[in-house]
Amino acid sequence: MSGQLRILEIVTTRFAGNGITAYVLSAMEALGGAAHCDVVAINAPEAALAARASACGGRVFVLPMRNRNPIAYVRALSGIIREGQYDVVHAHGNSCTLLAEMLAAKRGGAAARIPHAHNTACRQKLLHRLLRPFFDRSYTGAAACGQAAGRFLFGEKPFTVLNNGVDTASFAFDAQARKRLREELGLSNCRALLHAGSFNEQKNQAFLLEPFLAAYREDASLRLLLAGDGPLMEAVRQRAAALGLSGAVQFLGRRADMPALLSAADGFLLPSLHEGFPIALVEAQCAGLPCFVADTVTTDAAIGENVRFLPLKPEDWTRALRETAPASDAARAGAAETVRRAGFERTDAAAHLLDFYRRAAECGRPDGPRLRKLFLMTHNMAGGGCERVIAQLANRFAAAGVDCAVLTEYRHESFFPLEEGVRLVPLSEGAACRSRDIPRVYGALRRLVRRERPDVVLAMPEKVNVWTVLFLLGSGVPVVVSERNDPERHPESRLKRLLRRLVYPFARGFIFQTEQQAAYFSPRIRRRGIVLDNPLDLSRVPEPCGGAREKTVVTAARLSPQKNLPLLLAAFRDFYKAHPDWTLVIHGEGEERAALERLAAELPAGAVSLPGASGDVLERMKNGGMFVLSSDFEGMPNALIEAMAMGLCCIATDCPAGGPAALISDGENGLLTPVGDSAALAQAMLRAAEEPGLAARLGDAALGIRTRLDADVVAEKWRTYLERSIPA
Repeated sequence: MSGQLRILEIVTTRFAGNGITAYVLSAMEALGGAAHCDVVAINAPEAALAARASACGGRVFVLPMRNRNPIAYVRALSGIIREGQYDVVHAHGNSCTLLAEMLAAKRGGAAARIPHAHNTACRQKLLHRLLRPFFDRSYTGAAACGQAAGRFLFGEKPFTVLNNGVDTASFAFDAQARKRLREELGLSNCRALLHAGSFNEQKNQAFLLEPFLAAYREDASLRLLLAGDGPLMEAVRQRAAALGLSGAVQFLGRRADMPALLSAADGFLLPSLHEGFPIALVEAQCAGLPCFVADTVTTDAAIGENVRFLPLKPEDWTRALRETAPASDAARAGAAETVRRAGFERTDAAAHLLDFYRRAAECGRPDGPRLRKLFLMTHNMAGGGCERVIAQLANRFAAAGVDCAVLTEYRHESFFPLEEGVRLVPLSEGAACRSRDIPRVYGALRRLVRRERPDVVLAMPEKVNVWTVLFLLGSGVPVVVSERNDPERHPESRLKRLLRRLVYPFARGFIFQTEQQAAYFSPRIRRRGIVLDNPLDLSRVPEPCGGAREKTVVTAARLSPQKNLPLLLAAFRDFYKAHPDWTLVIHGEGEERAALERLAAELPAGAVSLPGASGDVLERMKNGGMFVLSSDFEGMPNALIEAMAMGLCCIATDCPAGGPAALISDGENGLLTPVGDSAALAQAMLRAAEEPGLAARLGDAALGIRTRLDADVVAEKWRTYLERSIPA
């Protein structure tokens, strides 16, 4: 099965304005939808950095205990990896302490474990040497920012150089930006020398002051621009003032306009004591700057003839600064193309990285059991969210060559289409499975399982789960159960909930829809379980509305007490007073139809309609003005998922077991209201109808669910978990 790769990027230095962070975020942005990337950081990132990760669809997990409590760190990290079902764990650092991330990745079941070397030195020299023998056996593949960094971390073992990509178009020389920024900085008649980097010992900014002073005494037009911040910035500032350079040295802080600043400069300085791969040097060359670099820095980033390596001797740097002549605009204009041809264009680097990830995931995939035959056990396939998930999983697994059979308690045609390779097998000829039928129906299940020997039996929903686990005890076939609703309320019978507590420990695995759902169960069960999304089959979801939306409030639900549609009618009654030109359309069937029709009759004729269930319900809803879910409790509501995938403005109750809250970030891609509060629900509907642009903004943001719940990606995660449940 093909699908989006899942990557976990681990930043073992501070997630801040530094080279590793820049590499990770740039790679995430360049990969786009080709891979889903999440990030683990050892510190809470600034809002702007977190927003960049979020804009790529990624989450940022903060684990601050790496250095002070590595055991707790490995335990927490392995849990993130296990839950996220990542194909590749890519850990960024500069020493053999990356062993911690490799161990966590192995514990978490990641197929590919990749340490990435970003420097040619480290601070923990003794620990680095002590961990070397264990580190060398811990990874499945290796990456480095350059040859020197790779040799430092991996020695003679093989590694792949992954170029730090640059958006060459953005960093190309810009004459207009140069003129504007030089005027802003007072550089019109000056020769400006730029350094950019964090103020720390490695970057060695203090070294520049003495050679610059000597050159400045001979040429007062020289200016030294220091961009960045860090712990040593104030010390460097004080030293510059003591040398009488306050007017000649400008401390620019962290800049968001580095491309323009590079265009404004006349030369670039890099006096670092060591570097893995200085991406700032590539950016400077892209802007066509002559670059002066310490000979302690790797030559990997020297692309053209504009880079000159110097020993860290003040007189050599003074001579170089004195002799620097600004390049002409014409000479600088072609530099970006040279960088692009050298393989440092961001899109080219991203393509190389994606290929590296794919090969790493394939080579690192363990030779464990493969899912060849699967039984999916349920009550019927008459329609509903659970049945839809079963159909989507069975169809995708069958397309990948898995022998799939959907078993039902009694005979019923499937409301959802099943591919030709999927068998629909009723276990009885009745029209229902009553209590007295359970021994006969589930006895038939046991006989069928013993005869056909599937690799796994996947059971859902809750009523089915209990009997499946109980009747397959001792069969030798593992059972994985999937919880589909609020476990505090389902099954409805207290006896069945007690029975669930007794028999669930005998199941091999547990698939939950939300963290809140999982939290209901014992730690023993949670340790063997996983939270997985519902797959979203985009082939049956209409494209988002391209024009003006209708003034309709729409919903699709089984007409049952759980959905609390009287709450929606009460909220719509208040909403209708302000907006009598809107209508409410409730799609679905169920036992509460008569009661709902009576409530609808209290409103003016035509204000509310209940057209029933239909196979084209999404087509009927796609142009609606807003979608509202009023349930008292839900698992992961498929109707809400599909409404979001059509770009509708979605409003939902924040109900247990956390399904709506797992899909909607309140105010960002939808609105959440308290359970059972008709006034709050009506107020949210009024906001959607009245606040300019709100409904469109929420609907556009909701479309992100298409990527997150892509059916191929989600089905692959289900398959991976099921395969882990097969005895070796």
